[in-house]
Amino acid sequence: MKHTLWRPPTDLQPWVSQATAVSFEAGSGPHGNHFPALAGSMLTVVLEGRLHLHTTRDPVPRPLPSAVVTGPSTAPMESTFTGRLRCVSVLLYPAATAALLCDGAASVTDRAVAAAEVFGASWVACEDAMRSASDDRHSLLWLFGFLRRRLCSDAALDSTRQRQRMQRALSRPVPEAAGLVGLGERQFERVFSHHFGMTPKLFQRMARLEAALLDALVNRTPGAELALRHGYYDQAHLARDCRLLAGAPLTRLMDAPGSPGSVHWPLEIGAGHARGQAVPLG
Repeated sequence: MKHTLWRPPTDLQPWVSQATAVSFEAGSGPHGNHFPALAGSMLTVVLEGRLHLHTTRDPVPRPLPSAVVTGPSTAPMESTFTGRLRCVSVLLYPAATAALLCDGAASVTDRAVAAAEVFGASWVACEDAMRSASDDRHSLLWLFGFLRRRLCSDAALDSTRQRQRMQRALSRPVPEAAGLVGLGERQFERVFSHHFGMTPKLFQRMARLEAALLDALVNRTPGAELALRHGYYDQAHLARDCRLLAGAPLTRLMDAPGSPGSVHWPLEIGAGHARGQAVPLG
């Protein structure tokens, strides 16, 4: 597997967390990629090959469209492919999904939807240009151009900042978070669930595990210290969330990304971005 980590353009950084190009050469298969539960969303364009999606809700593998919006996922997801695969993708911050869709993230939670279905004719022209591009870098330039037209407006930035404020408030317990943004607790839960595609408490749980996993991968922090640092009751509490939200024990998740053939290689992509290994498009 080869990958390049790209730094999002400055004007898109309020929305885009990371951009990545990945390729696998033809060989024996099938291969897999296992993603933990994600509070953000992804836009992925498969330039060569075909992905099949597996989820806990839909265990029978089904072929994915060549360009797909994967919404927030409240459980681990896995996709498989055989032969050569080449794709580019962007990961959006949780607060950015609603701006991209012009709708709440609840409409795509635990779903993978064809980009053409979400965005219409404007997307079809962008995808055609991406496929005609000379390399991954130029494909991403087309993709960033599409996102720029979709996101870079005062209205989109204002609405995203409001959702970011709700997200930041969740550093406190939910009743306090609601008060910080001037809403009642029940109203806060309804509004948050619409915009982010999950309840505030589930979001807090997923965000905590994401931070703990990045800490484990980047700093090699051991389990007991990791649990204490990220607010878990104990190591068993952390282990339970790892199994339920990431699909494997912590020790396997820490060791697997660098192992040949591991389905957990997407964790190394996230860790690479966290280490600052992404390069500018230039």
